[in-house]
Amino acid sequence: MKRTLLLASALFSIGAAQSQITITEANIVSALDVITQSNDTLPTIGAPSGGENQTWDYSTGLVAHEETSMSFTNPDWLANGSYFPSATMGAVDQDGFEMFFTKNATEFSIVGFAGDFLGLGTGDVQLQSNPAEILLQFPANYNDSYTTSSSSSFMLLGADLGVPVDSIVVKTYTTKTVLIDAWGSISTPYGTFDALRVNEMSVETDSTWTYLFGLETLFDNNESTNYSYIFYSDDASTKFPVLEMSHDNAGSVYNVSWLKGAPALSIDELSSTNTSIFPNPAINSFNVDFKDQEITEIEIYQMDGSLVLNQEINAQTTLVDVSRIKSGVYIYKLIDVNQNVITTDKLVINK
Repeated sequence: MKRTLLLASALFSIGAAQSQITITEANIVSALDVITQSNDTLPTIGAPSGGENQTWDYSTGLVAHEETSMSFTNPDWLANGSYFPSATMGAVDQDGFEMFFTKNATEFSIVGFAGDFLGLGTGDVQLQSNPAEILLQFPANYNDSYTTSSSSSFMLLGADLGVPVDSIVVKTYTTKTVLIDAWGSISTPYGTFDALRVNEMSVETDSTWTYLFGLETLFDNNESTNYSYIFYSDDASTKFPVLEMSHDNAGSVYNVSWLKGAPALSIDELSSTNTSIFPNPAINSFNVDFKDQEITEIEIYQMDGSLVLNQEINAQTTLVDVSRIKSGVYIYKLIDVNQNVITTDKLVINK
């Protein structure tokens, strides 16, 4: 009997040790997902404990002072996509700023931002990260650790800022130390999930350089250190950090963001009463019909944003063959002679 109990105890211990999870690229957000986070800017909660088989309960005690969102998409669909050729995914936040990412089997990284960050009204500024800033390496497991470095910069013209220099370049160098130091169950106002805790410290050096008649001058230089805990789950209803916690060197928490709900589907639909496709759902083909607008091509995309078909439209009613495309939900775009997207909507292929 004693031996049986010891064997059962050993098997239970093995099962518990194996209940930790692994995060891969499949567990991370994809193009056409919309992520919404709630943000507590005056948190009263303490820092979480580390180690194995933890229970972190933040189902109460958090207050949503702010809400932010990001709509992920194909980077080529964004206004500044051409400036970030290495990006495999783009995103737009609630203020219209664009972000560009790479996601593959080894990492999820950010390659840059674009937008009118300073509110100058002189056009978007492209902030390039080279090398890219790694957000998470794959596969991510308990006790993984690594250090990464990244660099980003952007340039502003002196004339746009009203200062007597040719240009100003702002550079940021970041060294990030990552340790996946805990696993367990985390509860938030959204739900309860198995999660890994990523313990992250990043040291950022910001420098501002001015250029006048070819002469480079260091105008400002400062360094800051940031600390955070980031919780990732392999649950299909997350695909983004379940909770992110910023804290100081002493462990005092000063900001908490958490996933508000499951990722929603973004299509960015554009409709035109003068265009239509039928039948939809389609089996092996469908017709594109338009009246007053000059449609010249149709593009069909998978839900991850990858192009599966591009066809010229040369008549007011044109047959499109989709017999080689698998059953599923797709996005189609009708494009006019000026390369403007006239209609974007869902296409269902059901064979």
